[in-house]
Amino acid sequence: MLCTKKHRGIRKRGATTFIQRLLDAIGNFFREMLVQGITNNLQPAFDAFAARLDNSTALLQQTPQTYNAGMFNMVMGLAQNVMMPIAVVILTAILTYDLIYTLENKNSMDEFDFYHIQLWLVKVVVALLFLGNSIQIINVIFTLGVVAVTGAAELLNAEIAANPIDDVIYYITYHTTNEDLGALAGLFLMSWLVRLIMLVVELVIHWAILSRFFIIYIKMTAAPIPLATMINHEWRHVGNNYLKTIMAVSFQGFFMIAIIALYYVALLTATNIEGGIDMSNIWNALGLPILYSIIVVTLLLKTESISKSIFGAM
Repeated sequence: MLCTKKHRGIRKRGATTFIQRLLDAIGNFFREMLVQGITNNLQPAFDAFAARLDNSTALLQQTPQTYNAGMFNMVMGLAQNVMMPIAVVILTAILTYDLIYTLENKNSMDEFDFYHIQLWLVKVVVALLFLGNSIQIINVIFTLGVVAVTGAAELLNAEIAANPIDDVIYYITYHTTNEDLGALAGLFLMSWLVRLIMLVVELVIHWAILSRFFIIYIKMTAAPIPLATMINHEWRHVGNNYLKTIMAVSFQGFFMIAIIALYYVALLTATNIEGGIDMSNIWNALGLPILYSIIVVTLLLKTESISKSIFGAM
């Protein structure tokens, strides 16, 4: 009788052990599947983002002339053949008005003062220099912007080399292997959302850069007209504001690089989860990158207005 009870206890413990092992095996299977799913969501997203960073920095270091020679030649044709004749008419009217105003204001046309004629001739020479070199002036301004972008890009590339984004995948995979299924399931859903939002960020970055070049080309076609107003006191605000706008668009690339660099560092910081995860800090692991992504998209769409406000352009 005692032997029977003893055998039953052994069988019961054996059955319990078997069920526990089965449950553990099932749990490990789903755990490995979720960890692999998290990796499969984040690895392509981060790889694509790293590739987009390289492409974006390369594009932003281009001047209007080097970005697309065909489009630049079209801009030159429109500026020289369409806008230049109009600018010449405007400049002629401004110079004529300026000469009449100068003579009338100084001596009421009663006396002839050669000094004022000399001053007016200097204005004519300066105006012709502005008008004849309008596209070259714009190119010089964009060259300054490229210098700033190149410096920012070098810092960003150094940060990427020192802290590659692949380390994020390693940290997430390594420190989530033994977490409970609830935390892993939440992290899996967040990783899927991160992948989707980072795709949106990539598209916005690409769209912002390409649209910036189109805006640059459009503004360059009109360069002769505002620069024709630079020598007149009453009209020079048109040319000044145009140059400020060109300066703002030129340095817009720098602000784009700055935003992208801050976003990259924020991703590295937010996804560093060496202490492990639970349901309370999944937000810090992948929720913050989602929030950062939304902020970056908003800022990238506002880089032109940000740059204009800094340079005082209307």
